[in-house]
Amino acid sequence: PVIACFNPIIVATGDKQVLLEEGCLSYPGFYIKIKRPQAIKIRFTMPNGETVTNVYSGLTARCIMHEYDHLEGLSFKARATQYHRDKANKDYKLYLRRKK
Repeated sequence: PVIACFNPIIVATGDKQVLLEEGCLSYPGFYIKIKRPQAIKIRFTMPNGETVTNVYSGLTARCIMHEYDHLEGLSFKARATQYHRDKANKDYKLYLRRKK
C-alpha cells in the first residue's frame, strides 16, 4: 500500500541490523550493500492532518529510511562502508562496459 506521510521523524530504531543491497532511481544500475535497522518507529502527519506514530519493519522500513535520507539530503551511498562503496563502484563500471 501507498504510505503518504508529511514531515516524518524517525523516533526509534530496532536493535537488529540487516545488510541488504539497495538501488536508487537517482543512480540507475548502481547497487550497494547497506546496513539498516530491521524496524523503525516513525511519527508523521497524514494527508488529513492527523499525526500518527507507526512501527514498520522489513522492506517497508528500509524503503522509508531510504526516502527519509533523501529528505535529509543524504545519498544512500553515504550509508555504506568504504568496502561496499568500492565494490559497488567496481560492479557499476562492469555494468556500464557490458551495457555498451
